[in-house]
Amino acid sequence: MRQTDDAYILTDFQLQFLLLGIGCSSLYGLPQNKFNGDFKELYYQIHDLAVRNILHTSDGAFEICEPLKSWLFTAADAPAVYHILASGPPPRAFCAYLSDSMAVIMERYLYQKCSVRLMGIEKRVFYDEIKQILESCGIKEPKEPLPKELISKELWSFKQYLLGENQKKIYELFEKFSVEVADAMGEYRKRISVVHYYLENYLVAETGRTVDLFSFEMEKFVELLEKR
Repeated sequence: MRQTDDAYILTDFQLQFLLLGIGCSSLYGLPQNKFNGDFKELYYQIHDLAVRNILHTSDGAFEICEPLKSWLFTAADAPAVYHILASGPPPRAFCAYLSDSMAVIMERYLYQKCSVRLMGIEKRVFYDEIKQILESCGIKEPKEPLPKELISKELWSFKQYLLGENQKKIYELFEKFSVEVADAMGEYRKRISVVHYYLENYLVAETGRTVDLFSFEMEKFVELLEKR
């Protein structure tokens, strides 16, 4: 068990324990392995947090160190939660909890079973990382936009394809990157997919039965993500 320079590596039990420490009983996002009642194991994991200076005692009570404490509060109070899937390379699945100025990212830690990697970054940096992930999926902003007539033709063709006889989310065949947006309780949902189709990249936003298509631009993508 180790801690990286810019993130914390926590087991599921440790994350649950720390969340309870800030008064958060559950967190929408990554599925967690629940506490199994083994208090000996739980005490060991609490001890591990103390050894790594993630917890320290103050007046007989545990105190969570910074910046982890602030990151946990941000995640617990986040007005928007993004569950992101990217086809890679490497393939990624993670949750981002966004406040007005910050993003807290939780991702499964591949090198340790039942663990998460947790980090906090500025919102601007988060969107820069999103752009890099999109590019790793082969999706790039066009340097020179296609003529509107051609874009309109391609959009019409793509939309007809999506709305054709096979309506069972056929676009997933093209899907390279998708985001599901929810509130902190997991109640509000919106799905946005970015696909590569023929000559251009497109955003596909599914809201109910409606499919809206846009030429891919990072600013438009951010706007679509944050639109309530």
